[in-house]
Amino acid sequence: MSSTFNFNKEWELSLEKQLSRLGKKRRQVCSLTYDDFNIRVNKASEAYSKSSALTSIHKLQRVLDQLNTFTKAITSIVQSSPELTGFIWGSIQAVITVASRFTNLLALITDMLYELASMVVQLNRYLDIFPESEEMQQCTRFLIDDFVGFSISALSFFNKWPIYNLLRLFWSNIDKKFEATKSNISKHYTQFQRVRQLEVDLTLIDSSKKITEILPTVKILPSDPSKLFEVPLIRNPHFSEREDELLRVRDSLNVSGSNGVKEQRACLLQGLGGIGKTAIALEYAYRYRDEYNYVFWIPAETNLDITNAIGKISLKLGLTSPETINKEPQHEVERFRYWLEGLTTSWLLILDNVEDHRVVSPVWSQAGLGHVLLTSQKSELAQACCSTVLVRPLDEVSGPRFFLKQMAIAQSYMLSPSNQGSNVLHSADDENQKLAQMISAELSGIPLAIIFIAGNFSTMPLDAILDDLKQYGLFTAAVAPDSSTVLVHYGKPFGKTWDIAENQLAPSSILLLHVLAMLGSTGVSEAIIFAGQQDPDLSIFGATSRGQYAIPANSELRGQWSRHLVERQSSDGGAYLLMHRVVQKNILERLKARPDAFGKAFDAAFKLLLRVFPKQSPVQAPQNDLWQTRSLITPHILSLCTVFESYQACLTAIGIDFAEMVTAASGYFWEAGLYGDGSHTSDIAVAICDKLGNHLSSKKANTYAISSAVRLVHGISSRRKAQDLAKKALHMRQHHLHTQGSESVTDEDVTCWGNAWNDVGWTLLDAGSYQESLEPLYLAWDQRKSSVLCQREYNHIPNSPMNVAVALAGMGRYDEAIALATATVEKVDKAFDQKCALSQEVHFYLACILVSAGRYEEAFEEARNVHSRRVETFGKSSRPTSDAAYILATIEHKRGNMEPAASILKMTISQPNGWTRETKARAKYRLGIILTDLQREKEAAPLIKSAQDSLASLWALYAEPWMELTEVDEEIAFDLLAAMSSGRSTLGKGSVRSDPRLGILLSLCTLDQDKDWLAWVESIS
Repeated sequence: MSSTFNFNKEWELSLEKQLSRLGKKRRQVCSLTYDDFNIRVNKASEAYSKSSALTSIHKLQRVLDQLNTFTKAITSIVQSSPELTGFIWGSIQAVITVASRFTNLLALITDMLYELASMVVQLNRYLDIFPESEEMQQCTRFLIDDFVGFSISALSFFNKWPIYNLLRLFWSNIDKKFEATKSNISKHYTQFQRVRQLEVDLTLIDSSKKITEILPTVKILPSDPSKLFEVPLIRNPHFSEREDELLRVRDSLNVSGSNGVKEQRACLLQGLGGIGKTAIALEYAYRYRDEYNYVFWIPAETNLDITNAIGKISLKLGLTSPETINKEPQHEVERFRYWLEGLTTSWLLILDNVEDHRVVSPVWSQAGLGHVLLTSQKSELAQACCSTVLVRPLDEVSGPRFFLKQMAIAQSYMLSPSNQGSNVLHSADDENQKLAQMISAELSGIPLAIIFIAGNFSTMPLDAILDDLKQYGLFTAAVAPDSSTVLVHYGKPFGKTWDIAENQLAPSSILLLHVLAMLGSTGVSEAIIFAGQQDPDLSIFGATSRGQYAIPANSELRGQWSRHLVERQSSDGGAYLLMHRVVQKNILERLKARPDAFGKAFDAAFKLLLRVFPKQSPVQAPQNDLWQTRSLITPHILSLCTVFESYQACLTAIGIDFAEMVTAASGYFWEAGLYGDGSHTSDIAVAICDKLGNHLSSKKANTYAISSAVRLVHGISSRRKAQDLAKKALHMRQHHLHTQGSESVTDEDVTCWGNAWNDVGWTLLDAGSYQESLEPLYLAWDQRKSSVLCQREYNHIPNSPMNVAVALAGMGRYDEAIALATATVEKVDKAFDQKCALSQEVHFYLACILVSAGRYEEAFEEARNVHSRRVETFGKSSRPTSDAAYILATIEHKRGNMEPAASILKMTISQPNGWTRETKARAKYRLGIILTDLQREKEAAPLIKSAQDSLASLWALYAEPWMELTEVDEEIAFDLLAAMSSGRSTLGKGSVRSDPRLGILLSLCTLDQDKDWLAWVESIS
């Protein structure tokens, strides 16, 4: 059946429709060529706002060049319609011209045009393939219709509201149109891709553009594979001299249980750093992969390493989706462990480089038919394993044999391809065997040291190698042959070879090595390294292209590979570079003596990460959509933080840029519930900011605000520090507004100022000063309601009315609190997915208000729903789920359902729960009271005693001097011990004495005189 679609006719109808929308204003849209468009727009920009407009136009120019390519292709399709492209450029020009009168709004509208144009030109890739297909013609017409339609809407909007204040007031109208247009363009593009994907693939193959050449690492997997081999490291083709250890691992893992039935087994490969533990585990995985349905390799040095690895595995197994991972990455570890324990087939879980049993316990399955293989330097891990295979240094027979083999491998790397067949191996005569044996003994038979020496001395005679090593001191002194395993210090033998490497390698290669030594030990993605190629100062590869880098014969890395300084591995996510931890430590220790070189390397590493790490929201809005990207970069930021802490004497010029990046990482950790890493990174960022001047007040305020939020979740032990940081953030915000002057203050500045007041109010509320918190919370809410920026960042608004509602409940004004909280929940439910963290938060606080007001049945329904959603979203053992379980148990207790209440708390206390000392004490106290009501005093007594001891200790250490524990009801005291974010059931039941210093601070909510502000600043200094 022939098509009835007439492309030219459809365009004519579309053009007429858009012109009719303009009405009398159609003269504002002239038919322009692209060259004429550029001339007119630049003239308009210069006439109205000069450099500011030009900045916006220059940003837009890049994508409009691509749009020009797109419209030229369409013109060739619609040969009889030259008006088409003229109208497109005319409509864009008209919008920019009217917007140029308002600098801020010009930036906003050009950003919108940039984003929409970027979406439209994605179709460029198909124009050459399907120039005449009906689907292509329909899609292009829809895309241009939407794009031009938005431009006409924007033009009408600017014409209707010619006054700046009105434009800002009603900006949400154009924002909604922008979102709708974006959605339409995305929908049309996705629909076209679905219909044409098969033909795209066939056309590429017919044109000899083989998919395997374009995507060499793609693996097509079923959504629920019955077998999966997920090992990110390539098999070592030169594995040798460790067959005995390999067989001992296999024998220990395949021992049957007492009744002859196979059971889960765990084996520890334990030994020195560089001894070959990872190499043995890797060979075991590849050699015996056919004996397992599933093989998983998990880097296990830190919680973040484990979380990131599990997330990737879970996606391949179909256990999760990218959206779910972004909501709560920690939950994936729990979900994966439960899935593993439920398997009825064989599996192997390899946990590489375990430093702490507590780090791996969440992923370490204790059931099922699987095997767990650990590598570690820590001998104490043997207590958690069925068996231990001690990996010792190579002996006098295997050591020299291994050394001669590594010499031959290193020589083959150093030769050009045409000479690689030459006989370069040192002969295995008696003399060379004896020399090799002495060299191996000099290196204590440590494989990494042998490989390192072989790679760097491969062209030297063996007797010369031995002489050089002896000049640097005996290596055998580092470890006695039968001593217990300790960390070996490789400084002397590595020092000599490092001197040789520095003399032979190019400066760019040396800088690359220095940078890799400072980043994560689990591998650095080449995408991170190549991000620096855009900046001459960061072009550390010394290669002119990716292609040059990829060819070992021509690469700067060739010398590094041959010396075994760097290893290149590939994975589904692309190639990455690995450096052994021992080599990293040695490089850093040597760099310490050269502060200038250390600082240069640190600066290069930091700037590389800064290019790829998403920036923090300027108004501290949650950024859950960026979690996945951030999770890949944060291990390197943590590594850089460790370097900063360990070598501060070499890093005296660290400034606000590094602090901002670390703050953004801290914000991610806080949002994702990784509170330990969040506290660590925020401490570093705060320490840096404290040393910087107040000319950076706005940027310093961001760090103080995030750090305050990170600390506040801990409870009373961190509350005072959180309050101080919130006040410092407010101080910096106010200082910024005063120094900027009214003409330079932006909506973003005012919004951040409002956020600072909200944070101060919440810290007061958290401490139980409910009445005092109301003024700053109201002030923040009023600002957010009037802010265009907050309307665009809608998820930043709902917590203001809910915070006010909690404060009202704390004052005993329950009817007002419930009405406001209920209205807030209804609005949030309409605007957000009920599984999102914000939705759960407002429902959680509503449950707290209801139970405090004695409306237990309503509170129970709210709390039960929140708990159910948090289990689904965050996992059973997460901190948010545990907090919901506590509130649910408390409500059941007050409803008189003692057994269910006791059961909930017992279960939560007995399993990993993410609770702090404060929340654990509160849960024990509640359980003790419930058991007392059940007349089980013997069980209750030790729980209540333990909780009361914790309360007394924490209150004495951290409560303010004016807060007397004897004046506070015990149930209220335990609630105040914990953070408000953990939930409370005693709102409005009593209060504590307020901070006598609050008066002057609270007066600033209504006063704006400099003298009032300066008086408060002096009071907190």
